[in-house]
Amino acid sequence: MNICLLGATGRVGSIITENAIARDHSVQALVRDPATLHVKNKNLSVIEGSALILSDLMKSMKNADAVVSALNTGGNNTLSSSMPLIIRTMKDLGIKRIITIGTAGILHAAPSRIFIAFSP
Repeated sequence: MNICLLGATGRVGSIITENAIARDHSVQALVRDPATLHVKNKNLSVIEGSALILSDLMKSMKNADAVVSALNTGGNNTLSSSMPLIIRTMKDLGIKRIITIGTAGILHAAPSRIFIAFSP
């Protein structure tokens, strides 16, 4: 499977990267700073950019079967600002699968701010 991974350099994202590669998946990692990604593998493509820039998302999702978001949820609005762009790009490219990872911090959010969706 071809996976677009957002947040590949974080604690969770780096584990997802290693596990996906170990299972022989191809990973297209969108990262702000390629030097912080310490994994090298023939099944790993690194795209420098931002999840807040539509053209960077388009590049990183090209030919992906699924998107995995391990974007940081703490202290900024990256996740909430990027998610509409991620969904738009997925729709434009016909990608139907997304997995997004939250942190324990979301448990303190108001129920009206938490959105959970399931798609067959």
